[in-house]
Amino acid sequence: MKKAFVVTAVVGLALLGTAAWATLPQVDPATVPIGNLVANNRVRTPLKIKVDGGAEHRLRRGSEVFVRHLEFLPAARPGGIPTLARSW
Repeated sequence: MKKAFVVTAVVGLALLGTAAWATLPQVDPATVPIGNLVANNRVRTPLKIKVDGGAEHRLRRGSEVFVRHLEFLPAARPGGIPTLARSW
């Protein structure tokens, strides 16, 4: 009985999470303003960061967060030096 309840609860939460994820709006990158979107925000929760298949970095005490939106020219090569299409 207890096991059936736990399994039902886990399946229900998984379905609820999937439904919530599916309802997130998709944002057109062309409509996002160029420049800093978030600057000097202190995040106190531990963070795990992994970018492009590299090593995972753990920031146990949180970090200062900066989010910058850039737009690159279509001809910018991955791994090369990007050229900004627009600057701010």
